[in-house]
Amino acid sequence: MMQPWQVILNALLFQATWLSAALLSDAVAGLCLIGLLASLTFSVIPLRAMLLGMSWAVLSGFSMDGFFNYLGLYRFDVSREVVPNTAMPIYLLVMWIGFAASLYVSVHWLMAKKVLFVLLCSVMGPLSYVAGRELGIIDFANEHIVFMVVGWGVWAVFFIWLYARLNRFANANIGESV
Repeated sequence: MMQPWQVILNALLFQATWLSAALLSDAVAGLCLIGLLASLTFSVIPLRAMLLGMSWAVLSGFSMDGFFNYLGLYRFDVSREVVPNTAMPIYLLVMWIGFAASLYVSVHWLMAKKVLFVLLCSVMGPLSYVAGRELGIIDFANEHIVFMVVGWGVWAVFFIWLYARLNRFANANIGESV
């Protein structure tokens, strides 16, 4: 069982990662991300399930952003370094890794409340883009928020499904079917 201070520390480290990625440098964001990843030792989720879930969360979320960017629904500030072979900024990848790391500690309690998790992702995800727009790291028209809401909702539904499957996989004995 996680202690409240562990959950709070993980949440604060996620916020520090997000803000430093948005406002400071990739190097500072990277340092915050290292601290956030270290806080995963507090998670009650088996390591292999957590790593697989985080990988999916990052890849699918970053891909969703790439698709929306490709469609022109929003544009990222790419005056800073971009991920090789993409038009996507490194700070966005750092933000997705940070969000994925928070899923298994500070947001872990929410996984049992599936509908609430989907609703909160559908609202809070797009709100982070609104905050990013205010900070000048993303630009989009207000009417495109509906695509973000739907995208985050779909992302959350698939994450809940994957989360349950990965936990069964991680807890299965060798030779058991999943």
